[in-house]
Amino acid sequence: MRSTIVNFILASAASALVMAPSATASCDPDTWLNATPVPPGNPLTGVAFGDGIHLAVGFNAEILRSVNGAVWFDVSPVQGSFNYLDIVFDDGQFVACGADGRIDVLTGPNAGAVTFGSGVVFSSVAYGNGAWVVVGGSFDLSTGWSEVIITSTNGGLTWTPTLVNPVGGALDVLSGVAFGDGVFISVDGDGDIRTSANGSTWSAPQNVTTDLNAIAYEGGVFIACGPSGRLRRSVNAGATWSSIDFGANAWFDIDVNKGNWVVVGQNGAIATSANNGTSWSSAASGTTDAIEAVNGGDNAWIAVGTSNPGNQRLLFSQCVTSLPDLEPFTIADWSGPLVVSTTPGTNTSATEFTEADTIYIDAAWANIGGIDTGPFTASVDINGGPPADIPSPGIPSFGLQFIEDLTAGPLAPGDYTVTLTLDSGETVPESNESNNIATFDFTIPEPCAADLDGDGSVGSADLAQLLGQWGMSGVPEDLDGDGSVGSADLAQLIGNWGPCP
Repeated sequence: MRSTIVNFILASAASALVMAPSATASCDPDTWLNATPVPPGNPLTGVAFGDGIHLAVGFNAEILRSVNGAVWFDVSPVQGSFNYLDIVFDDGQFVACGADGRIDVLTGPNAGAVTFGSGVVFSSVAYGNGAWVVVGGSFDLSTGWSEVIITSTNGGLTWTPTLVNPVGGALDVLSGVAFGDGVFISVDGDGDIRTSANGSTWSAPQNVTTDLNAIAYEGGVFIACGPSGRLRRSVNAGATWSSIDFGANAWFDIDVNKGNWVVVGQNGAIATSANNGTSWSSAASGTTDAIEAVNGGDNAWIAVGTSNPGNQRLLFSQCVTSLPDLEPFTIADWSGPLVVSTTPGTNTSATEFTEADTIYIDAAWANIGGIDTGPFTASVDINGGPPADIPSPGIPSFGLQFIEDLTAGPLAPGDYTVTLTLDSGETVPESNESNNIATFDFTIPEPCAADLDGDGSVGSADLAQLLGQWGMSGVPEDLDGDGSVGSADLAQLIGNWGPCP
């Protein structure tokens, strides 16, 4: 298939450049702002960051998406009756777990869901040493609650129970798990610690306190949290633990990113530590609602939870850089940062193109850096041809812009690459200059001239049609255009026998 340079693509855009508002930014996890809840406002129970996006999960299969923590979109495939309880990004994919024994690989080549039954609750998930580990509990009327650990060593394609331990009816099932220093460590509602190198074989429980709710790891340090201000710290892969309690509230979740530890919990409580948990200070959350989960991403800390009377709570603390950072951005309900279609007004890329189609192009981008940009130019080209230049007056920190329905074509058969280049004139200094380009590839196939009846295949009906016009001129059956239907046209038809490419 040949490639063709397209010389002009900009006819007129169906909409002017649109810019979303930016959010006030802060540089550390000590300053928190409230984000607007997303209808229908389901309570949120887990949050994770990966591939440049934040995902939050919660009740009724709620999944929210954000690039900056300030503006969120509902990306739930369907509203379900089950509740997510945790989500983690690792090994290139998001994995979530929750009630009804549900484990969802949300992204990546192994995306899919498994369930282990309505009596199973999975509370936490972690990845390490090539294994995914999900922990929780199951309930049986005859035996009561059992601690449960499920593992996958093939990226979430299959899951295997590795521990089922009856606990005698008390609700002290496994509540948290983390990986570091070559070991998984799980915690439970009875203050027990278990360790494993591979997620499949686990140590006998070691009791270090009473209840524990969650655990996190970074830089040789594990810290677990629980009720009544309880914090426990280990610097030797869980062999021994010291008490570093802070406050009187119940701590529900803990996370760490780049040396900053954050713990969240009851009554809107947030505490932070910049010295590996040896000392803590309170941070104002602006709410007295329960904060169920916290996560530190590259550009923001996110805390999520439940507001009275049972709705959603979203908090963020943006960790800004000293420079702008432009990057292509996928808006909710768009199929990508570049949408290439054959229909105006759609935000989903087409899968098939013909030489009769007009091509419509949408493009979106964001500034995920810490300060606003000045004016710059975004450009869109096809196969390196003269670009359509889109002047921007500038974009605020954590703002986004987009343009819709740039037009091109119709185009000749060939292979095409649409390229979006941000700051093509290199006028904006950025913290990352390597993420300014997005591309979309598509092919317009050669026409299938021998398919005379247009059924998508060259066959006996086309042969009969050609023979019926033998010797005629100025007819479609004259495939080679020599002025007469003859043997050369017959040879061309037979040579293309079968389905059209």
